[in-house]
Amino acid sequence: MKSYCQKDQEAIEEDFTAQLTVAVSQDGGFIFGCDWEPTETGIKAIASIFYGVAHGQLVEQILSHLNSQCVLEGNEEDFLSILTLIQQLKLVSPKGDSEQAIAIPPRNALRM
Repeated sequence: MKSYCQKDQEAIEEDFTAQLTVAVSQDGGFIFGCDWEPTETGIKAIASIFYGVAHGQLVEQILSHLNSQCVLEGNEEDFLSILTLIQQLKLVSPKGDSEQAIAIPPRNALRM
């Protein structure tokens, strides 16, 4: 498995306010973990991560970093394949998925 930010990941694990980890299992299911400091700063940080993914530029920042790393390591074809697959997934997703909505309305979050 390729790792494009292992050094950065080690630094994150040692000193973070909030962290969201996402992986895909062998059967294709998503696995995720979420940690934050139990402070106002930690809560703001994790909220910022979710906002960045759903409404901000976080995905673009991650892809830009990945592109740079792939170029440095001579793996531009991997990056282009990733972009192609993202576009294909967007084309086959139901129209309802194209809207960025909160998965659980805030008023229902405590009921879970």
